[in-house]
Amino acid sequence: MKHIHSETIEKIYDAAVKQSEWQFAIDNLVRQVGASSGALLVRELGSAPYSVNALSSAYLNMIQSGKAQYYLENLSRYEAVQWDFIGRMKIGEIERDENMGVEKEVLDQREDYIFLKENAGMQRRLAFRLNENRGWFDGMTIGFPPHVGRISGAKIAELSLFLPHLAKSVELSRTFRILQERYGAVLAVLDKVKIGLFLSLENGEIIVANSEAQRILALQDGLTLTSGNQLLLRDSDQSAQLKSHERRRAKLTPPSMYCSCSALRWPIRSWLK
Repeated sequence: MKHIHSETIEKIYDAAVKQSEWQFAIDNLVRQVGASSGALLVRELGSAPYSVNALSSAYLNMIQSGKAQYYLENLSRYEAVQWDFIGRMKIGEIERDENMGVEKEVLDQREDYIFLKENAGMQRRLAFRLNENRGWFDGMTIGFPPHVGRISGAKIAELSLFLPHLAKSVELSRTFRILQERYGAVLAVLDKVKIGLFLSLENGEIIVANSEAQRILALQDGLTLTSGNQLLLRDSDQSAQLKSHERRRAKLTPPSMYCSCSALRWPIRSWLK
C-alpha cells in the first residue's frame, strides 16, 4: 500500500511541472481509491459553476465523443448548489454528494446525474476544496461507479492522505505556468536578436539558447555543447578563457547571459555589465 501511495504522490507532483500529466495523476488517484473518474476544477465566486483545469480519462472520453460539450452547456448548471456548498467547506474536508444540500433521491433523478451515469460510468461523488483565494478556489470531485451505494469512511480516509499533495501540486503548477509564460515571452524577444545568446546557470549549464545561437551550434564550426549542456570551444585556450569568464560572471549575476557573434571571434562579449 505504501508503494502505491508513493507512486500516486509522485504522479501528482509530476503534474505540477507539466499540465498534461494531470490526466495520469488523476487516473492513478481514482484507481487508488476505487473510483471511476475525477475532475480538478476552478470555481470563481459569482460566476458559472466552474471552469475545467484537468480531467481523468473517463471525462476526456466524453470530450472526444462530443458529449462533454453538451453537458457543460446544458447540465453543469445543476451543480451550482453543490459548488456553493464546497466553497463553504474547510480546507481538508471531504464530503459526500448526498450531504451537500440536495437529497440523494433527488440527485439520482437529476438530468446531470443520469447523464454522467450513462456516459461516464459514475454516480456517487466526493468533493473537496484545495485552497482559499479571494474570489475563487480550486476544488476536486471524485466519482464512483454506480454499484457503490454509499462511499465508505475508509475510502474517504484514504483519499484524505492525498489532499495536501494535491493542494501543493496545484499551487506549484500555477507558479510553473506563470514562469513558462514568462519564459516564452523572453525567448520570443531573444529570437528577434540576430546574435547568438545563451542563458546559463552558475555552473555554465545552458538553459536557454535563442534561434541564432542554435543555428551557430548546428554549424559545428568551433562551438559545441558538452554532454553536460555546457559550451565548448574547439580552441583549448578559448575554452579556458570562456570557463574563466563564466566563473567571473557567476560571482556577479547568476544566472548569466552570454553573447557570441556568428563568426565566433574571441573574446565572447557579455551583454551583462
